[in-house]
Amino acid sequence: MTATDKDVAEVLDAKLAGVSGLPVVFWENGKPDAGSEDEVPRLETNLFVQDPETYSLGGRHRRRYIYQVTVVVAEHEYQWNARDYAEIITAAFAWNTDIAGLSNGRLFVYRRPNTSTAQPENAEWRLPVSIYLELIE
Repeated sequence: MTATDKDVAEVLDAKLAGVSGLPVVFWENGKPDAGSEDEVPRLETNLFVQDPETYSLGGRHRRRYIYQVTVVVAEHEYQWNARDYAEIITAAFAWNTDIAGLSNGRLFVYRRPNTSTAQPENAEWRLPVSIYLELIE
């Protein structure tokens, strides 16, 4: 059975939720019971299909994704607090890390995560961390 993009997103959100030292995670399609969207610090996640076409390599299908985790902190906390969280995220999703949880195939980080520059928006600092994943089934 082929994993869907939703399956991949759920496995990644579960891994992120299990990382200690991070604020509450707000998923793309819903929020945990605790807190509101205005709470800071918080994490916002999105899964993007980097390579939308599945292609075969030796009879195995491959797909690539970018899992973006945006760290959001209050503007008065300054961007360095967001960078502390970003370092925890990049350590949890280091290059060649296998992500467990899919019933079929191997999901892993195929290159080092990238932390962008923090940007101010609506009295908050927003710092995106991009995690590059490949699924081989």
